[in-house]
Amino acid sequence: MIKALCSEGAYRNDERVHRAASWLKSHQLFGPRTDLAQYISDLPDGGFSFEYDNPWYPDVDDSAAVALSLLDQDPNAFEKFPLIRATEFILAMQNADGGWSAFDRNSNPVWLHKSPFNDMDNLCDPSTADVTGRVLELCGLVIQHANAAAGCPPPDLIAKARRAASRAIPLLASQQEADGSWWGRWGINYVFGTCNAISGLALFAEMERNGPITAMIKRGAAFLARVQHVDGGWGESYATYDLPPAQPGSGPSLPSPTAWAILGLLAAGTACDDHTVSSGIHWLLREQTLGDGEGGLTWIERPHTGVGFPRKLYIGYKMYQNYFPMLALRRYMSVAAAQRVEDGRQVLHD
Repeated sequence: MIKALCSEGAYRNDERVHRAASWLKSHQLFGPRTDLAQYISDLPDGGFSFEYDNPWYPDVDDSAAVALSLLDQDPNAFEKFPLIRATEFILAMQNADGGWSAFDRNSNPVWLHKSPFNDMDNLCDPSTADVTGRVLELCGLVIQHANAAAGCPPPDLIAKARRAASRAIPLLASQQEADGSWWGRWGINYVFGTCNAISGLALFAEMERNGPITAMIKRGAAFLARVQHVDGGWGESYATYDLPPAQPGSGPSLPSPTAWAILGLLAAGTACDDHTVSSGIHWLLREQTLGDGEGGLTWIERPHTGVGFPRKLYIGYKMYQNYFPMLALRRYMSVAAAQRVEDGRQVLHD
């Protein structure tokens, strides 16, 4: 929620946001207790765990989410200890194939999934596009801040981020589907995976200028545009994880997937006045409603959009229905303002 509130500079100085950031930092894991450190001897501490209180097992996905949130809240965070150590932990968890898993490193003997004692078809934790994309976004921001007047990361962290990114980008290229999408492990499904992959690749496409990374992003954005629903939203069903899978993008329009698609399209450079983007924004505005006795406005998301184990367990994260739409709307407003300054283009602003 910190990222949604602080995105594009909003609410950075709000006292409540500072308290939330302090709470996050107080839950950063240090010391020899983590299980990971027992078999990864060179693993730095400083990660964050998925659960409220789990000092034994920090994970990559949540650590990256926290790192990106801390940076949104404090643009100078890369020169401060909590973000430096969290980033070092994340980079050290890179798999041999160049990607990242959520909870483990080099846990990819997927043939074990065929064993009779397989745990919900998820005995292993191989590299996935959604986690890799999120970490690649962090790597891009480390590199982007290399020449910053304030908030510049340490030189060795910049070098590590460059090396990690050079290995991660080919992994994302190898995992892109024929239709331009990426499979989503921790959010349903191809819309989520594609949003994360594009967001991770975007900063590197800016450095590259019209090369293979740009082509990957264009194919991903084309997929997102192609699976938009006629009502302007996006959504996918659990059946997209079935074997054989249902059609990607098939399912009722929901707030989180709609926000994911908008974020992916904007990261890909799609203009705000593009019909795909503007109709998605209209869907979010139209679907916002009064909260249940808590005051303010909210979105309703009945089917779960988080994933525990594909085909076995799905998770309803209560804040998703507000967090992602808020982030998408804030990002849209920022991009729209920049476009108006750049060329006077008329975009949705009411």
